[in-house]
Amino acid sequence: MYMTYNPTLNKQREAQQRLVDARDAALAAARKHGPRSGIPVKIMGQLDPAKLSRCGMGLEEISVLQERLRHPEFHPTKVVVGDDGETATAHVDRAHPELVALRFEYGETAVDEVLRRAGKG
Repeated sequence: MYMTYNPTLNKQREAQQRLVDARDAALAAARKHGPRSGIPVKIMGQLDPAKLSRCGMGLEEISVLQERLRHPEFHPTKVVVGDDGETATAHVDRAHPELVALRFEYGETAVDEVLRRAGKG
């Protein structure tokens, strides 16, 4: 029985080692180039506080909204498959419960900012 698990265990260890090596290489590159290397990094969920405060949101509410955007459960898009069955496109679901609540409380500008910063608008 041990002989059947041994190849699987070895492959799992090799995959884990490759993952650790890739992580170490990424950290070394980040240390080498530093934060001002000119490589743009887009952080999802960074909202424009000035734009949202004009909608009537407070800083604490903006912070809570930014945290909500970082969770993978927040999916305000629908994937629609074409008639041919092969092409799929993502469409924004403006009827998503969180977007409806945000629109009700703060208006369409807040929804547009959330969708723009989430890369879905």
